[in-house]
Amino acid sequence: MAFANIRGVFIRGSRKALRNAKIAEIKTSANFCVPLKYGMASESKPLVSVGENVKKGSVIASPIDNSSAFIYSPVCGNVVAVDKRINSNGQESIVIEIEPSTSKASLYFKPIEEQTKSNLFGRLVECGSVDTWGKRLPSYKKYLSANIRKAQTLIVKLYDSDGFVYSNCFIAKNYAKEVALGALLYLKISNCDEVVFTVFDEQDKIVSQLKNELLNIGADLTKIRFYRISRKYPLDEEHLLAKIITRKTVRIEHNVEDFGVFVESAQTCLNFYNAVYKNEPTISSFYTISGNTFKNAGVVDVLNGTKALDIFSEFKIKNKEKFSSFALGGAMAGIAQVSFEAELPISQTSLVSFEDKIYSELPCINCGKCTKVCPTRLEPMALDTYAEEKDFGRAKKCGAEACINCGLCSYVCPAKRNLAQRISDMKDNIIMGRTM
Repeated sequence: MAFANIRGVFIRGSRKALRNAKIAEIKTSANFCVPLKYGMASESKPLVSVGENVKKGSVIASPIDNSSAFIYSPVCGNVVAVDKRINSNGQESIVIEIEPSTSKASLYFKPIEEQTKSNLFGRLVECGSVDTWGKRLPSYKKYLSANIRKAQTLIVKLYDSDGFVYSNCFIAKNYAKEVALGALLYLKISNCDEVVFTVFDEQDKIVSQLKNELLNIGADLTKIRFYRISRKYPLDEEHLLAKIITRKTVRIEHNVEDFGVFVESAQTCLNFYNAVYKNEPTISSFYTISGNTFKNAGVVDVLNGTKALDIFSEFKIKNKEKFSSFALGGAMAGIAQVSFEAELPISQTSLVSFEDKIYSELPCINCGKCTKVCPTRLEPMALDTYAEEKDFGRAKKCGAEACINCGLCSYVCPAKRNLAQRISDMKDNIIMGRTM
């Protein structure tokens, strides 16, 4: 299933209120629950046991293959549990629970003596950075040697197309030097011919800041360009970006790096910068906290495994009687949570919550809106029928595997049908070989 054109909607959300957001400080009171599995990645191997003391930045899990990552303790403390739980992504995962202590000790990497490609790649592997869209694999996976031989274009996302997410733009504005240097590090290890910074929020300010930083460090500007993305969702999905920037149509079953395109975000560039220039492992991620449940929106640097209850203690709720759930990952493709005990992993960048409104699914009215907005030109109405009938074979023939889980079909559906959830579950069954 190829991408024939770019579709989508622009979500009018809380972005205006977030433009003046400052980093909010949160006081952590609960234990940290660090999951060892992110998205499609393999589960990392735990290296600590119950009763063990850990320092901030000490390695607590190691990769078992090229789709898992090193994971580090976000705080100093005592390991109180290492067991299987359902993580906030809805997956069964080993979770390491750490009771924080008052110690301020931190562990760092040894400085890199020379920034060769091999040294930089090694640092990227050990830093534990994780992609924050789609499959949520470790950042280093795409830079394995087989992919680098095809490298042509590095795309760096400096925006979020979900109207309630502002994390990438916030990082680009406030950490322009770090993002610029981090992008150049990726450019060096990837062997790409150019780096393309993509923006749409506050474009002039961000472009000006980045250009100044690039000039200050003597970067080769002939290998750097800027591209303004239209205000459509989900244009931060890497297959769509590859189509827009390079005009290459990458089938959804392939990774974009298989076709010479590498996609990073402001967050992963910041992670790489911190690992190389500050010798720090990745233990946190910038989260946008938004939605009409909260009195004020904001951006928070969230330590891996922070519990949601600590966020709700800082960001006051307007009406507790109308509040019972929230989502991690944005208003569109976010994963609904029902417990304040849910952990906030570094593979996400958003917590969004809205006042409860009771909707009941209605029968499909055949309006066709879901088909009109689908960026991969699927027919969600038909796929929804196949999902309800568990007819995975017919769904596969209709291209269900091309679904990118953006949530647009559910967003525009006037009958409030749970299209995205059912199609996503069906896609997982097809991938696992259950097509009968």
